[in-house]
Amino acid sequence: MRSQNTTLASILPRLALGLSLALLTQGCHDSHSSSSPASLYYLSYHGNGGGGTAPDYVPLTEGQTMAVAPATHLTFTNRAFEGWNTNPAGNGEDYAVGDMFTMGTEDMVLYAQWSPVTYGVTYDDNGSDGGMTPVDSARYGVGASVTVLSEASLALTDHDFAGWNTEAAGSGLSYDAGDTFSMPASDVTLYAQWVAVAMVSAQPGDGQSSLTWSPVVGATDYNVYYHTSDDLLSASLWNASVGLISAEAATVHGLSNATPYYFWITANTPSGEVPVNANAVVATPDSGIFSPSVSEIQPGENALEVSLDKVVTIRFNALLNAATINDTNVSVTVGGVPVDLVLAVNVTGDTIEIQPLAGSWADGATHVVSLSSQIADQGGATLPADYSFQFTTLSSASLVGRWIFDNSSVDVSGNGAHASATNVSYDALSRHQGTHSVSLTAPSSVSIGALDLGQEFSYTAWINLSNSVNNIQTLFANAASNVQTSGIKVHVNSWNTNNRAVVIECGIGSTGVKLQTDTGIIQSGNWYHVAVTVDRTAGEAKIYFNGALAPTYVGGSLSNSILTDFQNQSTVYLNEFADGGWNYNGLQDDVRIYNRILTAAEIANIANEN
Repeated sequence: MRSQNTTLASILPRLALGLSLALLTQGCHDSHSSSSPASLYYLSYHGNGGGGTAPDYVPLTEGQTMAVAPATHLTFTNRAFEGWNTNPAGNGEDYAVGDMFTMGTEDMVLYAQWSPVTYGVTYDDNGSDGGMTPVDSARYGVGASVTVLSEASLALTDHDFAGWNTEAAGSGLSYDAGDTFSMPASDVTLYAQWVAVAMVSAQPGDGQSSLTWSPVVGATDYNVYYHTSDDLLSASLWNASVGLISAEAATVHGLSNATPYYFWITANTPSGEVPVNANAVVATPDSGIFSPSVSEIQPGENALEVSLDKVVTIRFNALLNAATINDTNVSVTVGGVPVDLVLAVNVTGDTIEIQPLAGSWADGATHVVSLSSQIADQGGATLPADYSFQFTTLSSASLVGRWIFDNSSVDVSGNGAHASATNVSYDALSRHQGTHSVSLTAPSSVSIGALDLGQEFSYTAWINLSNSVNNIQTLFANAASNVQTSGIKVHVNSWNTNNRAVVIECGIGSTGVKLQTDTGIIQSGNWYHVAVTVDRTAGEAKIYFNGALAPTYVGGSLSNSILTDFQNQSTVYLNEFADGGWNYNGLQDDVRIYNRILTAAEIANIANEN
């Protein structure tokens, strides 16, 4: 290689070649002629900043020609080879690879010519249906600053523009108009990002308004706020009444007819609570609107842990035209797949009864109930809009046992934890689930046998105390009397008092803890839903009353602390202590024990199911 700097190694071959030619010429002169030998000159190549190896130099005589060599082994980061020139700055004579070079009367050096590699930015409309896609005609070198263009007139029906992204699906780098980025060593395509416009609608009904809205990407659940004026800060949270709202629909009921109501929806996302509609939607309930009475629908909207044999009942505010109650206008789907149904209008003529033809709903699945606007009342009025709601059935896998006391004490969870019931009766008139509740008085006994409660469990039940109670009313126990006895007991406190607090006693033999709610929350003759969650590992227990978390106290101070190593694998009793005392007097229904801690939202939905 002939380099920019002349070295001994580079000129020795030339000297040797010159000497050989001189001797040859001298020999020829001596023998034949006295003419001078032809002069040799050198064509060499210079990388001119590039790395690698330049083409070898070539000796030529004056007037001799040869094709200019390619820069096969030369490289220059972020620059492209453009050819050769007799001047390093490119101010001389240009030669392209393959051009014929004619040697003059002096050595010649050809310098590689380099130009910066540039890249382009392309904007992709990503499915738009209107406007013009912006165009950036500039070329950018590596590291150059690029300013992102705006969407200008680009549009997509029912969608808002949400910036640009290097991936069509939005999984790459995101940019807003006016942002800058450094140009990489490649072309860049920026795809328009579209977000569906959050469409919130409010359909008024009789004492209620049904809301529907567009789903929000990443939302886990939603919040519904409402008020009689356009004042979000003063609005009430509907979720406080009904619990978790996981669907994109909810009906706020218990409203005053002829009064305008304002509604706002927010979505709970991993990044926090975000608004679905910035401006309120307004609806005015009216008693003259034919509509389902959502407050009386069973199970309620967004209900969780619904029993598999639950009969769905939808009551209306007018007598139904039975001819419009058919599988075209009434449907239930699971994952979009229709469920075969048995439909009926009840004897009063204002309620649809829906049951699965198979006898039970799918286990642990979300069911969507849909009513068509073609459903009519006997006067010919039809629903003003389609209506739908969803409920989710309980998962048998999360149950330790469930006892609904429909004329028996069998465990309907399928886990075989059947209860042994003595001196009990079953009440068909006052019940909360199925056909019967269990009626208990001393010396009634309902025991389940040895039950492994694990490290976490939840207990739920519907209870209705007798008017004559005057001592401890046991709901759940696996331990004998005295707070320190190893195990756990849940009861309503009426011992030498009528304070009617719900109490948890937890003992380990040598010591015990008593956790209780405020007094007076349980009254005789009324149905109440009671739930208890226990985390044995963390030493925490919580009590819920009618779906709401109740404050609890230990020794008069707010606390939910219990002991961590109490007995959890002994016989469980549903109406008395383990030593046979402190019997429950009254009705119980739909008792469940779960092998996990139910969430507050799940408990609220269970309590609101009926």
